Amino acid sequence: MISGGSLAYEIRSIFHAGIPQDFSGLGVVVYRGCFENLPVSPLLQKSEIEPAIDESACIARFLLSVSRYSNIQHDGFHFIHELKGLTHVCQFVSPPIPPEHKPKQYEVGARYRSAELTSLLDSINAVLVVERNGNIRIFVNGMMTLLKHEA
Repeated sequence: MISGGSLAYEIRSIFHAGIPQDFSGLGVVVYRGCFENLPVSPLLQKSEIEPAIDESACIARFLLSVSRYSNIQHDGFHFIHELKGLTHVCQFVSPPIPPEHKPKQYEVGARYRSAELTSLLDSINAVLVVERNGNIRIFVNGMMTLLKHEA
């Protein structure tokens, strides 16, 4: 089973060797159930990964390799099914905003708010936002945990 925590661990391990200069940041959604029921729209014509990449270390290496401004796959959120692995890349996410929602943090970008709101969906285990400086924010049920990069 792939979790937000296992993926964050693998990303941090890779970053110990250094963060690439053109690293664009990274958004990842760990989900369960059916991808087709998620509020997403592909940013690229070919966004499905077949076969799915099913091991946390391999997923982390792949995602960090495409998360460069020079790579067309760097944008959007990438989706990992908790049992199958990395299934889709480069997705625009448009989560619903619950009427009673009160943001937990201000002065953040759209990627953070999308992550916070997406993490509220029943079929979402976690959403990770990896910042250009290597910090990782993990969102679960609308709550954020910050893992600071240790250079």
